Amino acid sequence: MFLVGEENIVVVENLYKNFGRTTALKNVSIIFRRGFNIVMGPNASGKSTLIRILAGVLKPSSGRVRVFGYDPWISRRVLMERVSVIYDVNPIPMDVSGYSLAKFYSRMKDGDLDRFMEICRRLKIDEFLYRDIRTYSKGTLNKYSLSLILMCNSDLYILDEPFSNIDRESILVVVDLLHEELDKGKSIIVASHIPFQKIPPESNIVFMYNGEVVEKGLFRELSYKYSLASIRIKNMVYDELNKYVPVKLLDKICIGGEGLEIFSRHADNIIRILEKNGIKYAEIYPDLGEMYLKIVLKRIMLSR
Repeated sequence: MFLVGEENIVVVENLYKNFGRTTALKNVSIIFRRGFNIVMGPNASGKSTLIRILAGVLKPSSGRVRVFGYDPWISRRVLMERVSVIYDVNPIPMDVSGYSLAKFYSRMKDGDLDRFMEICRRLKIDEFLYRDIRTYSKGTLNKYSLSLILMCNSDLYILDEPFSNIDRESILVVVDLLHEELDKGKSIIVASHIPFQKIPPESNIVFMYNGEVVEKGLFRELSYKYSLASIRIKNMVYDELNKYVPVKLLDKICIGGEGLEIFSRHADNIIRILEKNGIKYAEIYPDLGEMYLKIVLKRIMLSR
């Protein structure tokens, strides 16, 4: 049994969700810890269904879900004080201006209106705030929804497809905004089919396909497990490395003009050896897209 504690802020155990004869989630068990959590998978993999259950909008068919120790289906009102959510389709009033809704929302959720305006400027949508929301494009509406949510002083932000319909430059801005919230001690769950960059190594990653969890773990651990991350050592030759690191710990090694690049599922052991002997190194992590291709798309091909 998973326990909700100071670090385990969301616990999902043996979760099933059925819509008639269709099973959207199949025996899903996940722990989301304090910090950055990412759920990756293609469309129709069950991400949005999972998010709606965490938000208390959908009732599980079976299984156990706890958010900060509460059952979200029973205690949704209590959790609204600590959790802010963006859905893949957001129920926002259309016949009011963006600024008017933001003022109302800031009072309801104890939001920081100055922070909202700052985020809108950074996402380059401030010029639209005095127009009716129904005039917004899909991309502008998504940026606006993010601005509303991130002005709230919440303990946990749950974001379903926050990068949909927005340009590459804006995705980078959104990722920077998320890092700013992490620096404040907030926790974040992002569900997305769009890979993005600047993932903290200790982030919790969950890959889903066809309603099931196909892989999960820390970004750092999965990077080494699938030989996507590497350890780089400058000014060292292979024979010198063998004096310190046993060959059995090396999955692959690349020799270049500036030194060595090591790929290994035993990275922690190698790093301990390097640090013990005072050898300087750098850890190089993959793009999330590389990991997505390696894990999820491989699963898709095997299922055909």
